[in-house]
Amino acid sequence: MPFEADRATLVAYLDTHPRWTRLSRGTAGWFYGWDRKNTLADRIQIPPADSEPRYAEEDREMCAQAAIEINALVLGLPTGTPGEAVRRLLEIINVMRPGAERLPTLTDIYAVATGQKVAPVAVVITKPGYDTVRLGPIPADYAPTWIATLDKAAGHITLPEGSKWGIAAYDPKMPHEPPTAATTLPALIPIVRQRLNENERVGELMEAQRFPDEYVRMWALIGEKEAYRRWRDAVMEVDAENIAARAAGGNETR
Repeated sequence: MPFEADRATLVAYLDTHPRWTRLSRGTAGWFYGWDRKNTLADRIQIPPADSEPRYAEEDREMCAQAAIEINALVLGLPTGTPGEAVRRLLEIINVMRPGAERLPTLTDIYAVATGQKVAPVAVVITKPGYDTVRLGPIPADYAPTWIATLDKAAGHITLPEGSKWGIAAYDPKMPHEPPTAATTLPALIPIVRQRLNENERVGELMEAQRFPDEYVRMWALIGEKEAYRRWRDAVMEVDAENIAARAAGGNETR
């Protein structure tokens, strides 16, 4: 699937490919499942058919992310695989095909194809008073994106003095959290619902305890703009649920 594919190209491919099934469609987008599955790792989202022109840029970004996730699944990888890793793997496949040009030298593609790939790393987050968080394994060339995301996200919350994060060698003997996150609306809605319920019950929980939370992790995987849009859509869906529930409760008391 071309990484620059538009919505029409995606729909034409998804609706005719035997391994893709349309799961649902609504105002938030259309959802397709790989091999009829409906799990976070096997599901993609594309813009709705009647999306407003003011969302054109967001729709293009969603299409680009869908193309990455389609290619990842075809390669046997989860949808949370970084886009750059998917691109490189596809380039390797293309240059290895019969009749392709000789592999270029002194590039990451050459290094991976010849078994000289750089070992994966971990991102370690230390917060005084809280457990250390280790995320990994993470491709070495993608780890700086995680660090940049953490740097920016930390500017919006209050963390204990002395909090820090950095890149370290990945040690499989150490406990690590997978560097993944929910990125689709169906997966985000229960997370947002739980978060709003917690905040209503006990007030705002200490953000330091949850850092980096699902939102920050999604930000690192798909970018700040797209993460904001998807989280906003999930919040709107949960708000609509709550309004409908309150209205139903009011009708029952009359």
